[in-house]
Amino acid sequence: MAKIRNSKPKISSGGYLRLVGNERMANIFTKAQSANIRNGNELEQIIFNNIPKSNTITNIDEFIDDCKNGRVVNGFYFCDGKSIFNSKYRLGKHQPDILMFSISAVNTCCVVELKDGDDFDTKKSQSEKNSLIAITNHLQSLFGKIFEKIDYKICCFNQNDKTKVINGLKKRFTIDEVVTGKELCNMLGIDYEKIINERQNDATDNFNYIIEEMCNLDQLRTKVIEIQKNIVSHAEFY
Repeated sequence: MAKIRNSKPKISSGGYLRLVGNERMANIFTKAQSANIRNGNELEQIIFNNIPKSNTITNIDEFIDDCKNGRVVNGFYFCDGKSIFNSKYRLGKHQPDILMFSISAVNTCCVVELKDGDDFDTKKSQSEKNSLIAITNHLQSLFGKIFEKIDYKICCFNQNDKTKVINGLKKRFTIDEVVTGKELCNMLGIDYEKIINERQNDATDNFNYIIEEMCNLDQLRTKVIEIQKNIVSHAEFY
């Protein structure tokens, strides 16, 4: 989970300032929004930090060449979006978050789109589906006969009910195209609960940070005192 206290957003257009009329409070909201946007990328990084280095592909071009020539030991291997973006296998604006490879008698590849949330509008849901299909078809044309099967999955990491995931994606995906966060971690061979706990610790820090920053606002302290006086007066009336 991205920490709000570490956010360094660019100067905003003033939307939050217009919304609340207080510059310091607007800054807190701006930092929170910046952290929320970063969450997806940070989740991907947390996941790859937990994957054993021996299973992590750092150079996808070399890995595919080694697969072609039978130089890869049987097992499971994983590649992140950054490595793909810097390779010859990139595909314009469509880039996968994770590529998973199973090397055995039958080589397979799975394209994974990783989401922090699980509720999208119809246009976004269809766009995600179209993107995954485009990536899969692109890789199929490039990898040729190296991989017998190339498919795709979408993972809404924090939702373990597949029915809710499918509904949140406006039924653009089937149950076979969806994996939960726990299932993904099992596929990657990493500890799901460890990641959840790590992110929960960051959420606690975010809560504490917002409370601390709000309490430093003179206007807020004045407002709290005013509310307390009103409560006391109301109680005395009765």
